[in-house]
Amino acid sequence: MSFNLLTSQIYYPDENTAVRIQRDLTADHRNVAEEKIYVNDILKRRTTYTYDAYGNVLTSRQYNSGGEDVLTQYTYQDNAYLASRSVS
Repeated sequence: MSFNLLTSQIYYPDENTAVRIQRDLTADHRNVAEEKIYVNDILKRRTTYTYDAYGNVLTSRQYNSGGEDVLTQYTYQDNAYLASRSVS
């Protein structure tokens, strides 16, 4: 099975700013394991993801450049439907 996931992109919100998004894939190349966002080559945010056997996101942890980390946990009904999301 083949998946096509965007692993990097660059956009320019204005003439002086370059935003680069870099995504690293999981070992099986089916999901994004980590996403990094750079503004003018300075890391501004990093997010890591974990998944269940069905490919559902179980956790996302966002590391911000200001030092505030945000953990979001997800649960699913019938392994498919989002049942809850908690942010801490």
